[in-house]
Amino acid sequence: MLMDANSGQILFAFNPDTKLPIASTTKIMTCLLALEQAQLDTPVVISENAVRVEGTRVYLEMGETQSIENLLYAAMLNSANDAAIALGEYLGNGSLESFSVMMNQRALEIGAINTNFVNPTGLTDTNHYSTAYDIALIAREAMNNPKFREIVATRTRPWVGEKYQTNLVNLNRLLWSYPGTTGIKTGYTRAAKNCLVASAEKDGHELISVILGGGNNIWQQSAGLLDYGFERYVAQTLVNKGEEVTTITFPKEHRVSLLASRSLRISLPRDKTANPQSQIWVKPDLKPPLAAGEVVGQLTYIVDDQKLESIPLILAEEVPASSKRPLLFIAGGLMVATGICWHLLERPRRLYYRRRKIERRNRKPFIS
Repeated sequence: MLMDANSGQILFAFNPDTKLPIASTTKIMTCLLALEQAQLDTPVVISENAVRVEGTRVYLEMGETQSIENLLYAAMLNSANDAAIALGEYLGNGSLESFSVMMNQRALEIGAINTNFVNPTGLTDTNHYSTAYDIALIAREAMNNPKFREIVATRTRPWVGEKYQTNLVNLNRLLWSYPGTTGIKTGYTRAAKNCLVASAEKDGHELISVILGGGNNIWQQSAGLLDYGFERYVAQTLVNKGEEVTTITFPKEHRVSLLASRSLRISLPRDKTANPQSQIWVKPDLKPPLAAGEVVGQLTYIVDDQKLESIPLILAEEVPASSKRPLLFIAGGLMVATGICWHLLERPRRLYYRRRKIERRNRKPFIS
């Protein structure tokens, strides 16, 4: 499975929706929830349950205290199960069942609908599974967190436990062997076999590869997937944050611009012409007053029949209460009555290729 980390495009997939055991790639979600819901310097008292867990450990002692940050590095670099249990118990208020509910709720929010977590470690359980596509979605979400990125890109880090001191070494070999690697997580159990979620970036083009149930050549397979993506696709910006996408016209008022709330870069094939399409939707019941920055619509791009994640459209300026409801909005030079409607727009070829030419001139050349 190969995904564009920015746009979520699927660039290559083989059985992406097959439910499989996922081993320690589970800890991507464990880490993400800890970063979202706890302070890094929060002390965690280690329980007997954490000490007794099987598999890879950093040999925590019952009653020992470690910070959330230390436990995150142990879980993500060394894949320590005792650290993951400690995190799960803390976030679940002492209950791993409660933490599993949190994991599954967050997975659904991300769009990982074929995933079910029952523990924070990934140790084998028939009810603990995911898919390559879902894991890619979860990894993509996690990589939007700066601290998560920092952790999974760390090669080594000292560990000082109550009775065990060592140098944590990241199990992701690609951090040493594949230039541009930015993460993410390894995993292995007898049931799951070798699993690897990897990410790499070249010239602002970041890709995520996922291999579940792999063999001993998983490193070469992952590197091959990343090579495939970088060699066959080029990153292209379709819209920049703050760029005007369309306008709304109010009676007796000036037009109000709708701006993209974030940028979108996608992967376009190097060897063929692509013509991205866009869909614009504006809320039908806009009633002033409206604040500057308020979300009033969304922009969605379609590339090679894939509908990408929607970008919220925000008002460029305040609309006072004295204004009447808008009569129409202007989209791509066309007037469309305000309402619940999707309007399909083909970005003019000359605009698309002009922007691509400018970016090529300003971008350093790719070296394959």
